[in-house]
Amino acid sequence: MIEKQIGKRVKRLRTNNGLEFYSNEFNNFYKAKGIRRYLTVRHTLQQNGVTERMNKNLMENVMCMLSNSGLSKIFLTEAASIAYFIINRPSLIAVEKRL
Repeated sequence: MIEKQIGKRVKRLRTNNGLEFYSNEFNNFYKAKGIRRYLTVRHTLQQNGVTERMNKNLMENVMCMLSNSGLSKIFLTEAASIAYFIINRPSLIAVEKRL
């Protein structure tokens, strides 16, 4: 998705060492795409603090959007997608200008 938005390929991806990201399918995908994978230690808040705060911020935005619009939680996925786009839009613009 990000590759299509800014026209550049993903070179590095940082994930936790959780089991959901640990499979032959993921490993083959990373190798095929030439993506370098960086792992953090599972359940180590010191390494995951920034990510945890970003996730909390995203969910706070989602819940505010749903509350203010009067929509039910059935629209959680759509609201999360929109909130994610809004949060990342300034970053995407900055990356596009640097390139």
